[in-house]
Amino acid sequence: MISPAMRILVLVTAATVAACTQTTSQAINDSPGAPAPAHMAAAGRNIFSTQPAAPPTPAYTVEQARQECWMQSERDKKLARDLDKRARMVEACVAEKMNAHASETR
Repeated sequence: MISPAMRILVLVTAATVAACTQTTSQAINDSPGAPAPAHMAAAGRNIFSTQPAAPPTPAYTVEQARQECWMQSERDKKLARDLDKRARMVEACVAEKMNAHASETR
């Protein structure tokens, strides 16, 4: 007689194998040499999108500019260590970067 734990193990294994077989057959059908699926239009174009749309490029934010400018000021050994002066220099750098980026996007 088969124990209940063994029955559960067999069922889980069978379900896993079935799932793997299904995903493998889908991958084979998507290969270039496979016959055209039913959802292909007569012109040979796919009427359903299989490729995800390219994500829009995120806008250049002030936070990104501040991060870049602050790291630039950290690397520059000639800058003063006074935080007030450094903050003014970073804000000037941010303004330059934002103006330059705004003119590039037009």
